Amino acid sequence: MKKYVVLLAVFLHNGLVVCSGSLDTNFSRTGIVTFFAPRVTGDCMGQGMSLSLDNELIFGGYGSINGTNGIMLAKYHRNGSLNTAFGNNGIVLTDPSSAVLLSFTGVPYNWNVVDIKVNKSTRKIIVAASVIDRKGGDKNKIFCLASYNPDGSSDALFGTLVAGSLNEKTGFLAMQGLSPYALAVQPDGKIIIGGSSSGDNGNNVFALARFNSNGTRDEAFGKNAIVEFSSILQPAQQYIYGIAIQADGKIVTTGFVNKGDLFAIVTCRFNIDGSLDKTFNTRLPLYSGYVIAHPGGSEFSLAFAVTVQPDQKIVVAGYVSVPVAPTAANNNALTNLNLLLLRYNQDGSIDKSFGSAGTGMVLTKAGEWGMMPFAVSVQSDGKIVVAGQSTSYDEQGLFDRRFATVRFNTNGSLDTTFGFDRTGIVKTPFLDGQAIAKGLVLYENKIAVGGYAMDSGRGFNDSVIVQYNQ
Repeated sequence: MKKYVVLLAVFLHNGLVVCSGSLDTNFSRTGIVTFFAPRVTGDCMGQGMSLSLDNELIFGGYGSINGTNGIMLAKYHRNGSLNTAFGNNGIVLTDPSSAVLLSFTGVPYNWNVVDIKVNKSTRKIIVAASVIDRKGGDKNKIFCLASYNPDGSSDALFGTLVAGSLNEKTGFLAMQGLSPYALAVQPDGKIIIGGSSSGDNGNNVFALARFNSNGTRDEAFGKNAIVEFSSILQPAQQYIYGIAIQADGKIVTTGFVNKGDLFAIVTCRFNIDGSLDKTFNTRLPLYSGYVIAHPGGSEFSLAFAVTVQPDQKIVVAGYVSVPVAPTAANNNALTNLNLLLLRYNQDGSIDKSFGSAGTGMVLTKAGEWGMMPFAVSVQSDGKIVVAGQSTSYDEQGLFDRRFATVRFNTNGSLDTTFGFDRTGIVKTPFLDGQAIAKGLVLYENKIAVGGYAMDSGRGFNDSVIVQYNQ
């Protein structure tokens, strides 16, 4: 029987029948694009992906070409080929250090790209990134926001002025005091950054900043365009890792709080002006404006992504750690990272129609050791897609980390029409066993997942896009 299953999978993959979750062989023939050669001489780490208004993938992250380190972008046609009209033969590499150093001292080094979004209001490409000033370590982390025109050129109408110019801008803006981990663009073109900022006694607080589409601070948001907030668990370390915008303009964030040995998920909602929305989760007055989740039996709970469904229900993706016994391959005590989905009604209450036993929660094991999700989105038919990294052990007891894509039905059950083995889980391996998916785009009945994988031949990471059929 197993032989027939394998033959059927091959039969489907050869294009005679398209299987949901199969590699899209119309995309670069294999369904996989690896980006590094011939110009990339160092790491090329894809960390974000978005869709242009002409339905082409904008993919990017940190890159190094001939000693120049900075933000790297690439644009791909629907067939997976580079759009050579974008940037320099399809590639953009910019080092914002000179623009950043107009305001700050120090010697920046490797840039970390947080995410990439296309501003549908202006057609511009927005990139959020950070870099650490060598002189001050993490305390001197610099946040950078960059804007590019649709052709990949720097946006001369965005950010700080070019030195000596009265109107030409650098395409970049920078600020200290906020560590960015999430990016969103509102329908009106305003840009929101989420992360953390340093509070009292070395504790971090939740932080949001909002900018107008030209990079100026939105003074109607919070105090000087910045909102800082602490949960009832303060003092603690608090981080925003996901942002979504509701149809009414309210801002939903998710992330986690760390207080001692406690790691718990915190999902908040803010009004358009940045004030905490006290109509969210009103059943617990002390927690109004936010919801804390920490499933029983877990060591810690963390969330990294959030999306709002068309019906305005809120889906949060994260993971929980569950202690397990050692295995024959590894004698050390282990922890499973189970994929966690939470769904809330628009008022912040648990959606009892989601998951099992009215919990509003789904736990899924997508790998021997587990899965860390970094992106979540909803298909037009309401099915929920999550992308991230699964981890198992190989025969030598070493980690085997793969791109992992999981699809759920609208009620939270695994979609058993997805994947050749009909488990609802698709894991894509790479030769060196070290890969991580960070970006997710749903378009034209396709699922595009972007990230990076180790290339031992080069000794560096390569950016990778894998595209599946929906």
